[in-house]
Amino acid sequence: MRILTTLIMLGALLTGCAGQTPIRPNVILIFADDLGYGDLGAYGQELIATPELDALASSGIRMTQFYTAAPHCPPARSGLLQGRDTGHSYVRRAGEFPPDLDLLPERLKDAGYATAMFGKWGMGAHDGMTVTAGDPVDAGFDQFVGSMTHRDAHAYFLDSPSEPPGTPEQPFYDDLHQTLWTISNGTTVPLALSPDRYTHDEYVDRSLDYIASASPTTPFFMYLPFTIPHAELVVPEDQPGENLLGQYLDETGQSIFPEIPWLPDGGRYARHNLMPRATYAAMVSRLSRDVGRIVDAVIDAGLMDQTIIIFTSDNGPHDAGGIVSPVFFNSSGGLRDMKWQLTEGGVRVPGIFWGPGYFAGNRTIHTPAATWDLAATISDYASAAAPVDGNGLSLRSLLESDTAPDREFMYWETFNGPRRYSQAVRKGDFKALRRRGNTPVDVVELYHLGRDPTESTDLSGESAYCTVLNDLKLLMNSVRETPELNPNGQYDLVPLTVEPCCVGDVDLSGEVDFGDLNVLLKFWGQPHGTGDIDGNGTVDIGDLNEVLDAWTDAC
Repeated sequence: MRILTTLIMLGALLTGCAGQTPIRPNVILIFADDLGYGDLGAYGQELIATPELDALASSGIRMTQFYTAAPHCPPARSGLLQGRDTGHSYVRRAGEFPPDLDLLPERLKDAGYATAMFGKWGMGAHDGMTVTAGDPVDAGFDQFVGSMTHRDAHAYFLDSPSEPPGTPEQPFYDDLHQTLWTISNGTTVPLALSPDRYTHDEYVDRSLDYIASASPTTPFFMYLPFTIPHAELVVPEDQPGENLLGQYLDETGQSIFPEIPWLPDGGRYARHNLMPRATYAAMVSRLSRDVGRIVDAVIDAGLMDQTIIIFTSDNGPHDAGGIVSPVFFNSSGGLRDMKWQLTEGGVRVPGIFWGPGYFAGNRTIHTPAATWDLAATISDYASAAAPVDGNGLSLRSLLESDTAPDREFMYWETFNGPRRYSQAVRKGDFKALRRRGNTPVDVVELYHLGRDPTESTDLSGESAYCTVLNDLKLLMNSVRETPELNPNGQYDLVPLTVEPCCVGDVDLSGEVDFGDLNVLLKFWGQPHGTGDIDGNGTVDIGDLNEVLDAWTDAC
């Protein structure tokens, strides 16, 4: 793939040309489906080859603490396009956008951008022939080819009776519609597709044609919500010159991985697959290959210095369709859990930014950021109106000068799937997770991500962290809003009870230290700055313990 050589050659140039192109950039936003934090070589993957995405990460900016708005599909897309976390976004479970909702593509179109989307819209509804809600035209798109609902996006071959082998006569969902959709003369209409056409390939080819025909005077925004590697697990056989699936097969054509054949008897993901792990790996490699083709197309069109490419994923990895478990591939990158969960493995995702005309490459950024920041960031670069009531932050200063935006906290909530938690909030390195239950006394776990990124040690029972935990509980109670409109009805969460802390980490530093001692001494009635309670000539932990004991008795 030519991108490997191209990006290596460009690597030394990216720093020098950053900031030299003041024009508004083209923006290509690639949103993979169920790609885990650890599925790319750039993020530690050892079994799946992703050379093009790894090259993009090494020549651009690789973010190590980048988050999605939600741990599953519809609310992740809602937060992305609205520029809001799930405490403020419209869709928090599943559903369709109303026509008057403020979305990123509409604001970019108002600012003079051409807009296009190829892939999984997932925010619309239809009756088979007509769009009934969530029309991409109302969202601000000029061009579109893709699935209207997130459910329809679950198949890669539409009702194919022969290709690939084992395909059932009917699709694996009984109510799956057999068409994609497109915008024609300003109206969204069904688009017939050959049953042997891999839908992902259709989206990629459309995006390549769009880049090749882009106007040199009109900037464009192209949203690519690709569907792979979401289940179902299926991939075309290699074409001449390809080695996407073949690299995961031995000389007899069998998988190089230990496999458990997927032979379902109807139901979800009913397409048979004898090698689900090899298929999953080939799907991820195909995604990488196609991102490389998109970068090549940008370079061939002479648009490299006026284009920003952003690559990320909608949530953590899945375990459906026969893959058995993403643990085999370490798809969560060592983080806890996967899709559906508010733990790190469910919401931390790859975040790659490439824009040689706008910011220096060859960099890794560890500052926390999120997909709900992208609407504000893209609007900033495009000189477009900021998101209405958005709570995302522009990352422009972070990308250009490593200056982090002033963020107090990050927030998530979820109401769907096999979740164990309903709310999460991160402030600094501390993260609290509210267990599912919706009572005032729900258990809230506490983790220090700086020391414990795998969330293995719950600190909520330690008195030293009582005030930290209470601070995060209060945020859970106060920062979210029940949406005025919601396609799934009104979801609400009962406020948590917050018990007073009588001991511990008064200044929220995460440690009981001399700063806490001075605060407690002042509270206890001693002159500020003294504190040698036991008279040994030194203010030490023994003095602190005596004050804490006395304060505990007083409480």
